[in-house]
Amino acid sequence: MDHLRGGLLPVIGRVEAVGRSPWWVVVFPDEVHEPCREWLRDLAACDCSVLTMRSYAFDLLRWLRFLHVIGTGWGMAGREQVRDFVEYLREAPNPQQLRRSPDAPALGSVNKVTGKPYPRPGYAARTINHQLSVLSAFYAFAVDADLGPLVNPVPAQRPGSGADLVLPVERGRLLPGCSGPGSRPWPRASARSGCRRRSHAPGRKTC
Repeated sequence: MDHLRGGLLPVIGRVEAVGRSPWWVVVFPDEVHEPCREWLRDLAACDCSVLTMRSYAFDLLRWLRFLHVIGTGWGMAGREQVRDFVEYLREAPNPQQLRRSPDAPALGSVNKVTGKPYPRPGYAARTINHQLSVLSAFYAFAVDADLGPLVNPVPAQRPGSGADLVLPVERGRLLPGCSGPGSRPWPRASARSGCRRRSHAPGRKTC
């Protein structure tokens, strides 16, 4: 992990649109990542929006890049890797921040007029929470569909308890305002249950 602190992940893999279909695939490192493809395709069949799926795909790609650097396969990742990932995101340069104007106020400084702080270096807590929510939903799907992993490395929090969350970025909930893994365990569904697997999309209800 030391060689990653404060650095960017390598540009390995990419997210691609699938022809004229309303879904996306994650190519990693140079082939379509089948478990990611299965989950995104499943979401597309349940009317998940194109932009939402694109966002999820990039979250998955970021995770795969991180695992590649630390030498862990996606199906072997556990809580320790999730913890290291969160620690990395808290310190890692956000690509959006790197595009800031040279004249922009220093990250983490305070606006002298309003007294409000400017964004700090690293990813915002809300972004990290969203990343964890997507990973939790993806692994819940993968476990149910027997795609490789035996356990979900980002388990859902039990209602009313903040202690069971693997790495609480903001105390009490995994994803504020989300009706998915941040507020209740994912319902287990058959790998061939069609749109019922909408329960494996962050914040979405079963149809």
